[in-house]
Amino acid sequence: MKLTHLNESEIQQYSFDMMDCDQYVIEHMNTCDYCKKKAADYLMISKGIKEMPEPTFDFDIEELVLEGLHTSSRSKERNYLPYSLIALGIGIATASLYFFIDNLAALFIFDNPFMVFLIVGIAIFISIPIGLDMVISFNKKLKIMDYL
Repeated sequence: MKLTHLNESEIQQYSFDMMDCDQYVIEHMNTCDYCKKKAADYLMISKGIKEMPEPTFDFDIEELVLEGLHTSSRSKERNYLPYSLIALGIGIATASLYFFIDNLAALFIFDNPFMVFLIVGIAIFISIPIGLDMVISFNKKLKIMDYL
């Protein structure tokens, strides 16, 4: 037999399902008044919870939830304005490079115009995905704000 008291799970198991308890738990409960009192407390709490009336609401939860859900009346048409502005910007940048490449090359110290095209090409290549990502994340944030 244990010289210490039973732990909470053993007392709860004894209180609610005595048949599945170990023999030492049953023997301890027969001799220990402290653990018997705790088991009785568990049974009293369980009985009190079972006797509690079902909660009743004075409002319709389903109606409140459905009112909170916002359905967009807009159609799911795609907004091409940001994409067209990005394409326009790329077009203007390309046209300016084409027409003013001689003057632009003079701004750089490089003697080789290939280096200028390489730097500008990489800058444009990096800017396009970043710009698209900004537009897409902005649209997602606007959609989230629309549902609040």
